[in-house]
Amino acid sequence: MDIFILKDYKENPKKCSIISLKGRPHIDFLDRLKFDEYDFSGMLLLHPEGEPVTKIPKGTKILLVDSNWRKARKMYNRLEQKFHLKKISISGFKSAYPWKKGRPDNGLCSIEALWVL
Repeated sequence: MDIFILKDYKENPKKCSIISLKGRPHIDFLDRLKFDEYDFSGMLLLHPEGEPVTKIPKGTKILLVDSNWRKARKMYNRLEQKFHLKKISISGFKSAYPWKKGRPDNGLCSIEALWVL
């Protein structure tokens, strides 16, 4: 499985738990400012409203949006309008992160979602 992380450029690197994965095999970080340059076709979008998955086939490309929930919603909308990606979700897990308002009931932070995958 290959993970593509569409990262919000304004996210504070000191507060970002996922940034430590940079340079790892099968994980690529994508810059939100270069959104229009990427080809997302064939990827599955990890989305809180997606179809729940239990097993992901080898070789699958997964797109994970790493941002706060307000900005993530905007990126999800843009991805849906432009690329019509199939949405998948993770269910059965509760976040351990101390959330502020605005998180979906089944929302996980990025590092938790990657761990579950």
